[in-house]
Amino acid sequence: MASRSDITSMITSTDSSAFSRRTEGLFRGIAAMAILIWVWRIVSVWHSPLSYDDAYMFYRYAEQLRPGHGFSWNAGGGPTYGPTSLLWTATIFLLSMLPLAPGKVLLLGSWLSGGAAVGTTAWAVSANATSSLLKGVGRVAAILGVLLMLLSTFRLNVITGMDTMESVAANALVAGMILLWTREPTKERAGVAGFCGVLAFLVRPDSALPVVLLAILADRLLVERQQRGRTLWLLLGVFFAGMGLDLLLCRLYFGTAVPLSFYVKTGAGYAGYIFDWQPALAGFNFLRWAVVFLLPILVLIDRQNWRIAVTFLVPMAAGFTYFMTLVQQIMGMPSRYYAPLFPFVVIPAMLMIDKALLQWPEGLLRTATIRVAVVAALVLSLGPMRTVRLVDAALLGHRTAYREPVRLTDAGKPLPSMGWFEAQVALADDVIAGLPTGARVASTEVGYMGAKAPQADVIDLAGLNNTEIARHGFSAQRLFAMKPDIVWMPLTDYSYMCGSVYSAPELLRDYDVWDGAFTFGLAVRKDSPYRKEIDEELKAAFAKIYPGLEMKRYLVRSVEWNREPYRWPS
Repeated sequence: MASRSDITSMITSTDSSAFSRRTEGLFRGIAAMAILIWVWRIVSVWHSPLSYDDAYMFYRYAEQLRPGHGFSWNAGGGPTYGPTSLLWTATIFLLSMLPLAPGKVLLLGSWLSGGAAVGTTAWAVSANATSSLLKGVGRVAAILGVLLMLLSTFRLNVITGMDTMESVAANALVAGMILLWTREPTKERAGVAGFCGVLAFLVRPDSALPVVLLAILADRLLVERQQRGRTLWLLLGVFFAGMGLDLLLCRLYFGTAVPLSFYVKTGAGYAGYIFDWQPALAGFNFLRWAVVFLLPILVLIDRQNWRIAVTFLVPMAAGFTYFMTLVQQIMGMPSRYYAPLFPFVVIPAMLMIDKALLQWPEGLLRTATIRVAVVAALVLSLGPMRTVRLVDAALLGHRTAYREPVRLTDAGKPLPSMGWFEAQVALADDVIAGLPTGARVASTEVGYMGAKAPQADVIDLAGLNNTEIARHGFSAQRLFAMKPDIVWMPLTDYSYMCGSVYSAPELLRDYDVWDGAFTFGLAVRKDSPYRKEIDEELKAAFAKIYPGLEMKRYLVRSVEWNREPYRWPS
């Protein structure tokens, strides 16, 4: 066990040799604890199904890359800019070579990326720290490995299978490099920092805003006055050149410079969508768990270190504002859109602690008590959850919604319902996975289905993986012109799409429709060349999921849809 004198000399020294054996033993114990926590995290969920549907989309793109189809959603469909992160797709492509099921590949990928995020954040702190405690990257990694895993937002994003943790790692890398550049603003460091910014952009394009603001503020606030602006142009030049090259190449290859989600989630792509994605609540949850790092900033900020706080917190606030006001955060749990901003609060907090370890501010306890009390009183006076709900209501406003179509069948009661992901797994495993190559399936929920059946052509009705729908909106007429063999009816949250599909004359004319099958209903084209195979698979699945119930009694005979829109929430 480390003695008080050991720790005192350790934290007030800039010499790494100040550590005693017992002190080193203490940090080895913390490192062992971090390793155990991280191993427990993946082991505890390894045998549970990964239910984050959007993650499976990356796996489908990786599957299409393997036989040489390029970045395409369907084997013969040409390039599709569906993946929000081309680098994460490449990561999953490499991991997909392991003999693991799709869900395990995605889980392993995000878990490993979480470890990389801790490592790069620890490097960014230690490379710019001055105290012995925080100059050792291993010690900082051990501390952060424990602390970050205690935060629900971080802990949950480690196992989603999404690109979130890779984005955290990339943002930490560019932040650390920019800080090194401020200490010695040479052209070499500016170029490397700009290149790191390009990597962050390639992981998630929405990182561009905080990265650019971080570079500009770092130059104005952290670089010595006589050095300001001398190499900032090179840093930003490399970044914008890399970003511009990526946009140009994507425009030439995909036919669009930005991912399809840009059109869908920042425009009117979700017309009639009636699910509250609650951007303010997601942001509040991120801040609630990040308070472990926000409190040190609040307590330690003074005339000496306010610059580091502003340099990082302003870009974080800009990212918050962008996500909260301009992005429709579908599948945004658990605060997924905000999580890549973790380095913008962790790094300044740790560096401010680093300075405090060397020179403990006078009257810190009294100042800290006053600041915390004032902020706590302000937060309590606002009534956090009430205020968050009001902000969400103001951001989302009233939207146009449409009533659910009324379907007439011969059944006396509806089919038993399943959760939407459970229903997709059942449909994909029991029906779609066995379809011949070239069979067409249309659905709004396509992640797991697409990964499970790479041989099938999957029409993404939500538009995230369909250029035509993303750019021009959904049309029931265009859908039926593509003659899908199976239509898994849209989730009722898509109120306009659901009504327009059910009310289209082609539906009952050309399809057999089973109301409530796989929760949302299933339509099979009457003259499908694969009708025999589909009927065999569907009959077996129906008997398995709905034992004792007759399929024919749930055939839809007629549909009525009130097309009059209404304000939602009413």
